[in-house]
Amino acid sequence: MVLLYSLDDPQHPIGTRQNGIGLMGFGKSVAWLDDQGEKAVILANSYTYSNYQWISSFVHIYDIQLDGFSDSTQPILIYPNSQQITFPWMRPPFIRLVCSPFGHLAIFDDLGIPGIIYSAPAGTYPNTNSRYFTSNTVSCIRGTYRNYTGIELCMPCSNGTYTYSSNCSLCTSPNSFCPYGAVEEISYSTFESIEQDQDYPESPENTVFDDILMQNMFSFNLRFAHCALVSPITWVLLVVGLGVIIAISMVIHELWIGGLASAAVIVITISAYSFSNQYFHQYPIEQVTSDSSFACDVTLRNAKFSTTIQMTSSSRNTTKQNQAIFNMLHSQSFTLNIDLIQTAFTCNDSLIVQRLVGSRPAQLPISVCQTSYNGSILSLAIVLPTQEIGIQFTLPGSRTIGAIRLGLSGPSAVSTDKK
Repeated sequence: MVLLYSLDDPQHPIGTRQNGIGLMGFGKSVAWLDDQGEKAVILANSYTYSNYQWISSFVHIYDIQLDGFSDSTQPILIYPNSQQITFPWMRPPFIRLVCSPFGHLAIFDDLGIPGIIYSAPAGTYPNTNSRYFTSNTVSCIRGTYRNYTGIELCMPCSNGTYTYSSNCSLCTSPNSFCPYGAVEEISYSTFESIEQDQDYPESPENTVFDDILMQNMFSFNLRFAHCALVSPITWVLLVVGLGVIIAISMVIHELWIGGLASAAVIVITISAYSFSNQYFHQYPIEQVTSDSSFACDVTLRNAKFSTTIQMTSSSRNTTKQNQAIFNMLHSQSFTLNIDLIQTAFTCNDSLIVQRLVGSRPAQLPISVCQTSYNGSILSLAIVLPTQEIGIQFTLPGSRTIGAIRLGLSGPSAVSTDKK
């Protein structure tokens, strides 16, 4: 049991705590981390009662001012941890700790070898992976912050914020993706999912060009402004109307009807040529990137679609033509694409990708590694040796990842029947 006292009131303890695990050693050494009695440091050893055998040693730091001190209070820092390891020359059993008025912490192992963790300024934390007997100061990992001086680790930014300098800044855009531990303010549109489950395109009801041309030349739809604007009838009426106004104003009585008819024919001819030219450039469909704004139906395409692919569950007879497609699929090579979104991991980290083969995993090389959007998205590409495979992805350290996007890609393949 540990009892914390203040010199202002030595008769009444500030709080008490037991380890609650049936082992002794908790509170073997206790100290205040500051002069104000806000944070307490406790050496949490674990020994068996029977033969006093050592099991483990940790250093717990409690925020007494904010959390109090009781059996349910959780420490704000446990040393050693994944970012602050035990000093390389120290033995794991700790026997004593001492704090200075400036917030520095000294730990002694069972041989009396010391390790000193210096208090670090805001925006940094003390790194104990040092060649000396003291810690060194390193910057907070992206996505984390600490705006005060201390020996604690930097904390991840909360939802809706991202790290900026030594603090967390509020994400301003409503379309921003700023999860817990965000490193940058990025929009959802930067990592939209690619929809693969698409219906096979169908040919339009009318595929004869003469019929399509006549249908678009003499259609007149006033329900939509776009249809009225692209309709040749609209421009014919406009030209005829202007001609009538000019003829009346100039008191022209001879041959004006024939002139208006000629003007209407010219407008129809120009419209037909313009429509035919733009419709011609709708082929091939792979190069079309925008709507067909020259027609009332903006989805109009210069293409006919047909397929011989059949569902295997409903196919009774497998033809040679269908079998060729499945042979191509079986021989298809795939590349696994992994995007780590809102993460501080970089290509310089020890990223390990392994193929699970029985009980002995085999490492796979990462063919492409790159970052984007100011280093907030890490993209990896791994060429898969087989189509059926188990993958294990190992990331070092304890950095946050906001989202993971997975996908498969492969080179195109073409097979002709030579007919």
